[in-house]
Amino acid sequence: MSTYDDLNLLPPHLTVAVILKVDRLALTKTESITCIQLRVHYYFLHLFVCRQALYGRWSKMKRPTVGIATDGAHSTKERLTRYRAVDHSSVLELFNYYIGSKTNNIGDFLAIVEAVKYILRHPEAPRIIYSDSITAITWYRNKQTASSRRCEQLQLAEIFLKVMAAKIEDIQVLHWDNREWGETPADFGNK
Repeated sequence: MSTYDDLNLLPPHLTVAVILKVDRLALTKTESITCIQLRVHYYFLHLFVCRQALYGRWSKMKRPTVGIATDGAHSTKERLTRYRAVDHSSVLELFNYYIGSKTNNIGDFLAIVEAVKYILRHPEAPRIIYSDSITAITWYRNKQTASSRRCEQLQLAEIFLKVMAAKIEDIQVLHWDNREWGETPADFGNK
């Protein structure tokens, strides 16, 4: 039995690092397995911390009452994508748009961008946006989409985010945790 039997637990880039360290230290089989287990534990702890940072929470938070909730929805039956935003405190709909047949991620991303535009037009609005789409939040933070569908709305949104970067850097876009808080107030209820 090889010293490296448990290495299939690790992703390839960590496997190489563990093999190099084990070979350099000339560890026994038991010591190398312990080393591998520590690496796996460290890897998953690192993933957990990254996810917590992305979701915008380090401990259990109460359901937000201030901010703007956004959501996008795509209906394959109607071939229609739409997105909207709702103010948490007043539960008033801030906007609701239809954009043709796109994807759910595109709808979520455009909802975030439109909420940013709303905040810039209304300085009294809270500078916190919630979305239940991690993909849309990532696209927003990167100021670039990874969608294979190229459309004018996406290109304009990317340009807007890059041009307005200095003015929008203090706007927080956080993950709305559906498991803890239920559906976002902007949810279309299509599920």
